[in-house]
Amino acid sequence: MLKNTVDGDEGCPWIASRTGEKRARIAWAFMGGAGHKLKGAREVALVVLYRVELQGSYADKVLDGLLKRHSLPQRDRALATELAFGTLRWRGKIDWALGQLLKGGIEELSPWIRNILRLGAYQLMFCDKIPSFAAVSESVELAKKYGHTGVAALVNGVLRKVKKEVPQLPAGDIESLAVNYSHPSWMVRRWVSRLGALETEELLKANNQVPPVSLRANALRVSREELLSLLEGEELSSASGKFSQSSVRVEGNPLSSNCYRQGLFQVQDEGATLVGELLAPQPDEVVVDLCSAPGGKATHLAELMGNRGLVLAVDINRARLSLVSENCKRLGVGIVRGVVADGRDFSLRTQVDRVLIDAPCSNLGVLRRRPDLRWRIKEEEIGELVRLQRALLEGGSTLLREGGILVYSTCTLEPEENEQTVLSLLDSRPEFALEDGRGFVPREVVNGRGWLMTLPHVHGLDGGFAARMRKAC
Repeated sequence: MLKNTVDGDEGCPWIASRTGEKRARIAWAFMGGAGHKLKGAREVALVVLYRVELQGSYADKVLDGLLKRHSLPQRDRALATELAFGTLRWRGKIDWALGQLLKGGIEELSPWIRNILRLGAYQLMFCDKIPSFAAVSESVELAKKYGHTGVAALVNGVLRKVKKEVPQLPAGDIESLAVNYSHPSWMVRRWVSRLGALETEELLKANNQVPPVSLRANALRVSREELLSLLEGEELSSASGKFSQSSVRVEGNPLSSNCYRQGLFQVQDEGATLVGELLAPQPDEVVVDLCSAPGGKATHLAELMGNRGLVLAVDINRARLSLVSENCKRLGVGIVRGVVADGRDFSLRTQVDRVLIDAPCSNLGVLRRRPDLRWRIKEEEIGELVRLQRALLEGGSTLLREGGILVYSTCTLEPEENEQTVLSLLDSRPEFALEDGRGFVPREVVNGRGWLMTLPHVHGLDGGFAARMRKAC
């Protein structure tokens, strides 16, 4: 086991950390203020890891910004994405492994060095195509740049031991599942209590798979079959989705295609596409989409309506609402109107035909797509989210005319945010009745109570929930 120190630090584990952190702050200021170019995929990935951990940034947004600022070959862009998201996905197991080799623990290291070790360990533990010597040597060079020569020796020593000396945890209990599948213990405990250990393990495995890229064919401009043919013409391998008649799965980067520029599709997981089909809006209706940004569902509703009628896209965040307008323009959608408002107290002079409430949630159904979220969300936040969700559902329900349709949806798996929230409304508002989702979406994604429920380990889709309710006439 190695101490968190190097020769010349006089046995104090904090010296290397403090010195490295000081130099790292200088390096970060230089990078941020002088147009410094990041050199290669590993350095880009390192900055993503640092900003996620220290600044609470979202990995996808940081990575997208860095890739736009720094000109990397396509191969390096793909590698940076794999390293950043893969390290975040497996951070729990990586930290446990490194903790077996560091006497003082990984938390005593500076954030830069800690994340350099995580990045190097990910390559050694999970990337068979990357030579071990390259993973180690590149990590050492990063340690010299973001720390100093002495701490680089520590990085070298630790990483050389990663494959040789890290023991394997036995499978079985909650802590073993949490470490082996790199999820927070509280999350695993919740799922084991509800699903049992065997199904929880399948869910954990699914959360660690790289999800497919799913598209929704823009029905205003193209059929799914036509889109498949056009994507093939651009050398993008694609196939029909499993459950939705408008979904397509594609390999590669569809955002660089002519099909994207021509507005022939919207990137949207098939599970999210099913939510719009569950609401089933009709031409010439008035529909409210609460919590609408960035507009994936709002544009889908407009397509289902044949671009006839009105969709009010309501969101509290003006900046994010602008994304709805951008998507509408690209897709040729003309009936969506953005409204900056808080959905909890949004009101209209007349009542509407349908309301969609795609509520903010813990996002525990999309961990495979957003691996940083598993380390961001805390269990105590779920109760706060439930209060917000119930307020949104109560507020949205007041907008409906008699006979109108209300759909409540989330991208989480937790009963408090899903079934219990819906039942709370049904108990307090007897004029609302649950409708069976099997009349609108495939039976395979509808559970015994008629609710839409998609599970990563069962359906291969993002996890999500939706319930369809009708207001009595």
